[in-house]
Amino acid sequence: MRAGAVLAAVAFVLGLAGCGGDGGGFEKTVDAGPPPEPEESISAFAGRLASAVEAGEQGNCRELQTLSRTGAMRLNCNARAKRAFAGFKVTATARYGTGGIVEFEDAETKRPELPGGQRPSPEGARGVYTVAVDRRGRFAFTGPISPILPGPTIGTSARDTAGPARAVRHFLEAVKRSDCAGFYAVTFTPGLEREEACASKLGAYAPLAEQLEEGDVEPKLERLGGTADFTFFGLRTGDGYRTVVVLRTAPGEPQPYLVMGTLKGPS
Repeated sequence: MRAGAVLAAVAFVLGLAGCGGDGGGFEKTVDAGPPPEPEESISAFAGRLASAVEAGEQGNCRELQTLSRTGAMRLNCNARAKRAFAGFKVTATARYGTGGIVEFEDAETKRPELPGGQRPSPEGARGVYTVAVDRRGRFAFTGPISPILPGPTIGTSARDTAGPARAVRHFLEAVKRSDCAGFYAVTFTPGLEREEACASKLGAYAPLAEQLEEGDVEPKLERLGGTADFTFFGLRTGDGYRTVVVLRTAPGEPQPYLVMGTLKGPS
């Protein structure tokens, strides 16, 4: 699913969210060792993406469907999507361990809807796909949306490294306890009120909750890097591995960081 300015959506979600948890047993970021190595480069994924978009614009949706199959977001292939994809061009890519970012321009970035009176940067607005290594070792979409930012994010640096890690710890504690309010407070669920978000999103984390509830499993969280807007973490739970993506919200919002979700990778 495509989306306009992510910060506006974040502000909407935060207006509905409650207070977060206290972090519980995830107070320390633990070195999890080297993350799994991808089976493809981020540039190779970008090539697959560009090829799929081009085919979709010509009416062949198979590549878009294939590209969306293992990820947490589906690329549409209807008339509206084709209009949005017009002029699609990948402008930059970057890999952060098992996570990655693909920046692009298309029809929507040429006429971006940005919140709070923001204007595109001199370089122009950018669309962003956040991706992570899936179980096959290839990159896939993490979702839940493809945000549009005022300018490039690749090459920028995070001003706060503790905040994103704290958001992940609260997220893990909420999932472990099946705490709907805590989950909703720190998880990016665009356009969904709490009950709907918990019903449709929290259930997807049931396998993770089971692993976290096991007393002999010690979760290990490793910061993989990122930009001023996105931070990637590797999460090990026993023999399972996931990539976690954290989004920085608009300045002044009560919750500065939200977990966009996780994608299960190779063990």
